[in-house]
Amino acid sequence: MGRWLNTCLYLYMILDVAVTNVAFGYFARGWTFDEDKFLSTISFSAPYYFTSSPYEFQILSFIRQAFCAIAVILIVLDKTDKVKALFNPITFNAVFTYSFSLTKFLAFSEIEEQLKYPGVWISVAWAILSGSIQVIVWYFVFQTDHFDYHQLINIAGNAEESSEQESPSESQNVESGTSARAPAREPLHKFLFRLLSYCGHQWPWFAAGFTFLNIYALARVFIPKYTAQVIADIVNGGGFHALVHSILVLCALTATSSFFGGLRGGCFDYATALVTLRIRLDLFTSLINQDISFFDTTKTGETMSRLTSDCQTISSTVSTNVNVFMRNGVMLVGALAFMFAMSWRLAMVTFIAVPFVAFITKVYSKFYDVSIYLNY
Repeated sequence: MGRWLNTCLYLYMILDVAVTNVAFGYFARGWTFDEDKFLSTISFSAPYYFTSSPYEFQILSFIRQAFCAIAVILIVLDKTDKVKALFNPITFNAVFTYSFSLTKFLAFSEIEEQLKYPGVWISVAWAILSGSIQVIVWYFVFQTDHFDYHQLINIAGNAEESSEQESPSESQNVESGTSARAPAREPLHKFLFRLLSYCGHQWPWFAAGFTFLNIYALARVFIPKYTAQVIADIVNGGGFHALVHSILVLCALTATSSFFGGLRGGCFDYATALVTLRIRLDLFTSLINQDISFFDTTKTGETMSRLTSDCQTISSTVSTNVNVFMRNGVMLVGALAFMFAMSWRLAMVTFIAVPFVAFITKVYSKFYDVSIYLNY
């Protein structure tokens, strides 16, 4: 196992060094390898300029190589458990590499000619991809266990006790070849597909809600632009007619988003009610078809709870998640398209900050869960 892990790390290190350094030879127009540019970059002999020098990608590669070298040493010393402790630092390094690579790309874009260099695109793309590969390798190879369960019962030690306590009916089941164990639980994805199938029966209402959602999202995307336009007309003195025009457009967009937002909510709420009704009807039909012995072993309060609160909770959860997923997805696509149409540089600033926020949120949530567990 250790030899296989070392081999994978060696191959990754060689590939990382090769791609990172070869890309420096293409910091020129066309796909012609510039040997002088390559040698001056890897030797750090060329003057440094933040908007044109790719030295930072070499440094980021050195950091990745250092993590791999530490992992190889720990594996050789048979201390694989300590390699798992490097997961958070490596994740932070990948997030930092991603954000810095986009920042460096924006710096390169200050000189329009450099956007035509293949090396710029190769360096930025490989830095992000290489950091992601390192995190994936650490998570799936080092961080996860080979077996996700532990044996809680000593079968060999408790065989005699279980045989002594075995009832006559269980003995008959064993002799006849049947088992008294409870049936295995179905996989989670089967439950999700079954729940989504209930939503599929009400597809006309969900389709209508999705149509109104697109109109609602389209209007919401343009509201910030015309809000800024109203402020700009007031500050810059664009004139009374321009101000009135911007206000009228803003009012029309607000009214449109409010109206179609209400229709969207009504369609999804009605679809949720129909899903709840269908689930309750199917459950009630299943209860009616049960044998009399089923009601002798099942409590009446538990059955009523399944018909009332549990059915409502399931249908509301599924329908609400479908609603929120559609709304946020459409808003995300529309906002990104609008942002890139206005200024792709400003749009990339958003992508620079999001990974850091996600990483900090993940670390803090884990710390918060541990602190709550220790306090209780």
